Amino acid sequence: MAFFAVGLLLVACLFQPAFGQNIEDCPQNSNTTVGKNTVDASTLRLGSTARKKCEEYSQYVCRYEEAQVLTDADQVLTNNCVVPLVPLVVGGEPVIAGEYPHMALLGVGADQENINYHCGGSLIAPNFVMTAAHCLVFQSQHVRWVLLGDLDRLSTEDEAEPQLLEVSGRFTPPSGLDREELYHDIALLQLKTEAEMTRFVRPACVFPDPTLEANNDAFVVTGWGDTTRGGGGDPSSILQKVRLGILPNNVCQTSYKFHRNIFPRGVLAEAHVCAGNLTGGRDICQMDSGSPLAFFRSEKPYCMHHVVGVASVGSSCGLRNSPSVFTRVSIYMPWIESVVWPPS
Repeated sequence: MAFFAVGLLLVACLFQPAFGQNIEDCPQNSNTTVGKNTVDASTLRLGSTARKKCEEYSQYVCRYEEAQVLTDADQVLTNNCVVPLVPLVVGGEPVIAGEYPHMALLGVGADQENINYHCGGSLIAPNFVMTAAHCLVFQSQHVRWVLLGDLDRLSTEDEAEPQLLEVSGRFTPPSGLDREELYHDIALLQLKTEAEMTRFVRPACVFPDPTLEANNDAFVVTGWGDTTRGGGGDPSSILQKVRLGILPNNVCQTSYKFHRNIFPRGVLAEAHVCAGNLTGGRDICQMDSGSPLAFFRSEKPYCMHHVVGVASVGSSCGLRNSPSVFTRVSIYMPWIESVVWPPS
């Protein structure tokens, strides 16, 4: 079985987003300024910085924008929350504008006119993207470009406002990624300039809790990967989403037990998230490496996506009994906080 930089297999409808959220739902201090990427050194417990920043970044959901209708005010408070509703059927479907504003597409290339995109990622701060460590190098080149706020990567006429930003720094955990093994498959990319917060671009939260309920089918992975069952097709031009269930770790242990070259100590419950749909039809595939496995909460922090895993490896692109392995972000929380939000 071949392993690869892992895309989504989408076969049917998933979510219908709700538009026109009330401005009454906006946090009361939605017009306040979000703090810089530093925190007080007195942070008390694991993940407290990430939780604090999650609440701060929710302020970006509601923004004062130029009035589009006749009014006495130059700017009006606009609620840009797009709420994914309860899944209607299994499978997946294309994302709509603003539904997953944290989604990033990573590429290599000498200049902006010659970019080869190869992996996904998540904006977790205005100037940081989280992805898989094995995405840092592609075709012997270091990842250099991050595309945010896009929907159809091959179109300039879709409802999107893409931002192409350059990478200035690349970080991996102190343990590092072994070139043969896939432990510690997580990385952070620092952007040369901060992303502009818009209806289409804002950070997701990094979920600090290590406890995830097995058999919970409320998690979604997004990406531009191959949508062909079994793989072998072309990456999708339009950002896709698919619902995956959290599976008991022993399911991935069994599925990957003959692949000791990448998991010599097996799939580790404390470091990995096992997710998929064992009946087939919903999965990740080529070019989805680094993409987020996340869930959505409409309550406080208001209208935020929470990333629990980073796509690391898949095996069969939607075939039966082929779960995928995601790097569990919670175990890396001290490192993530120290890099993204260093103590002041």
